[in-house]
Amino acid sequence: MRYGNIDTSDFSENETLFFIRIKGKEQFFKKVYGEEVIKQLFGHFNKFYTFSEYPNADHHINLNKVNLADFSFRDFEIYNDYVLKELHSIIFRCRGLRAIDFHEAKELTLLCAKYFIDLFRKKQFKLIVIHIIDNYILDIMYRIAKSMGIEVIVISEFFISGYRRHTIYGEYNFSQEPTLTELNYAEKYFEKKEKSFWLKGVNKLYNLRYFTYLYFSYYAKLIIRYYFGYKLFKNRSYEYRFAFVFNKLKLNYLNVNKYFDRISKDSMMENISKSVYLPLHVYPEANVDYWIGNPNNADYYFSILEAIAFFRERNMDVYIKEHPGFLYQRDPSLYAKMKSFGNVKIIHPFDPLVNMIDEIPNILVWHGSAGVEGLMQDKKVVVYDTNYYSEGFVSKMTDFDSLKAMDGCTKRNFLKFILSGVIKFEP
Repeated sequence: MRYGNIDTSDFSENETLFFIRIKGKEQFFKKVYGEEVIKQLFGHFNKFYTFSEYPNADHHINLNKVNLADFSFRDFEIYNDYVLKELHSIIFRCRGLRAIDFHEAKELTLLCAKYFIDLFRKKQFKLIVIHIIDNYILDIMYRIAKSMGIEVIVISEFFISGYRRHTIYGEYNFSQEPTLTELNYAEKYFEKKEKSFWLKGVNKLYNLRYFTYLYFSYYAKLIIRYYFGYKLFKNRSYEYRFAFVFNKLKLNYLNVNKYFDRISKDSMMENISKSVYLPLHVYPEANVDYWIGNPNNADYYFSILEAIAFFRERNMDVYIKEHPGFLYQRDPSLYAKMKSFGNVKIIHPFDPLVNMIDEIPNILVWHGSAGVEGLMQDKKVVVYDTNYYSEGFVSKMTDFDSLKAMDGCTKRNFLKFILSGVIKFEP
């Protein structure tokens, strides 16, 4: 089967390496890659060789066993050509590296590069399979694999369940010519704004339970992974070294209701043409950190403040809706900063009248299905920075004043374009 312009049947199990995380192969292959996807792409395999930052795989990315003194001059040349030239991007995009001292961050990238240089020299791998690039380990792995002519494919979810997308840094890659049936189905899907499959079952109670889990698991992981694993035993594995960064929640995150505005249909309709809808993303997250066009814009929160200022100067109200799956996980100080601009209304994702924001004719997005849905419903949509579906179709925020909604023919071509960048896997 062809995927990511690669015929996976051309590769043997000995030439292919699959990335997995801490919960192991079974969980990753079943819930992340998907059994039907693996079966259709690699049904000719009897065994799957894996690599991981944890000792639960065939190849353990153990940076503690790598020393700077092991570098040859050729190793440094590879690092300089494929890592150092983009070091600012690697650090800016990685939530872990950007939270520590620069010199340690650079040393970690050196050790990581050396690990993969040695691994790929020793083993004749020709294909690497990953879920998504969302940290510096995978970022550098891809760059070193590229330097050695090794192919990398990404099995990433798409808006519509059953589809997968190959993309390294969020870019568009042609995958197929969509059928008329697919086009018609997708058109109806986006027009009716069906809830994404990963948000089904999410509600206020779910978020409270999830907050409780994250709150207590953070401190457990902080003690076990960071203080014992990293501080005491010097384990440099990503989720040990950076355990202090992940899902750090505080009790005051629950006290956010005071920042949410009640939606008033009458007041909204009074100034509806001079309003813009901004749906918040989960952050940090790969589709913001790694899929943003310019790595300098990986600092998502400050880019939001810039966008608010842009629309305030046009006397426009900005309706900001919290992400349904991220309620209680954002620092309330961000809400306070956004509201300090004066032209902002923050909407609770489960407000009884939340669907009223569908009336707003203007939408600003970074990524996500809201932009596609808006275009299909004749909205005026702009992106803060470029993304894979904006190329040739959606303008940047700074061009907002001169934009008009898409006509019917352009919408159809747009839909065909984004569907040509994904592959449907039959259940």
